[in-house]
Amino acid sequence: MPTAQEAEHTRQCFQRHKTVPAMLKACNRCRYIRNGRHWQSRCMFPAPDSSAKTWLAEAPLQKWGLMCTICAEIYSTSTSPYVQGTKGRQSGQKATLQIVDLLDHQSSCEHKAAVVRYLAKHSSGSENAAATAADNPRLPTVAQLMLSQELAMQSYNCQAAEYERRGQVLARSDAKNFPRLHASHTQHQKNVDSIAEACREMDVDLLESLRKDPSAILAVGWAEDITGEHKVTKIRIVKKNLDVCMRMVDLSRRPDCQDRCL
Repeated sequence: MPTAQEAEHTRQCFQRHKTVPAMLKACNRCRYIRNGRHWQSRCMFPAPDSSAKTWLAEAPLQKWGLMCTICAEIYSTSTSPYVQGTKGRQSGQKATLQIVDLLDHQSSCEHKAAVVRYLAKHSSGSENAAATAADNPRLPTVAQLMLSQELAMQSYNCQAAEYERRGQVLARSDAKNFPRLHASHTQHQKNVDSIAEACREMDVDLLESLRKDPSAILAVGWAEDITGEHKVTKIRIVKKNLDVCMRMVDLSRRPDCQDRCL
């Protein structure tokens, strides 16, 4: 449900522009009111408590704008609109805010570095505890897990090789977050399996909640991608409250691959 401020803004915009399409063409805030929940579901990061949370939020300023809560905390003196809370603030008569802008920020090196620093700062209650965990030579770092998660959306044939290539390059400049010990192509598969296991537990909870209340589902859609021995199914569940749950299930049957859900 929209807030009172959102409802009032929508009413004023509708009086000014007369139609909903005209509102969406002219006003970034109207675009966010309409699509914000879906955009937030695409702009996620792994929180210290192992849950997935969004970094996208409306800035607590008099003039409306969007911000990245992660970058705003880590780069507090930056002039970036994602830090200053001015992303989407309009100066012209045409709305330009799109989900692709937000995803470009999410994939930027600055944002990824901010996430790593944010997790190191907040995990285990203190920076020292997080640093001790990060220095454990038996475990991959948060940064390496995030790299595997990013590459998991690419072609299966090049994921492991690309993980090793990037890991070796990053280890030269940031050995703490990208130790060479866990930069091999075999480590990538272990990282993906660990992430998939955590996601599988979350999916069980999701499906159990939907089983108890099937009326909470508004729509379900899926698409299959089958190429040779590869078989990937993408599933999207839309709830009545307009929350969107998206999953990609790898159903390939190969000796080196078990079923994975990301």
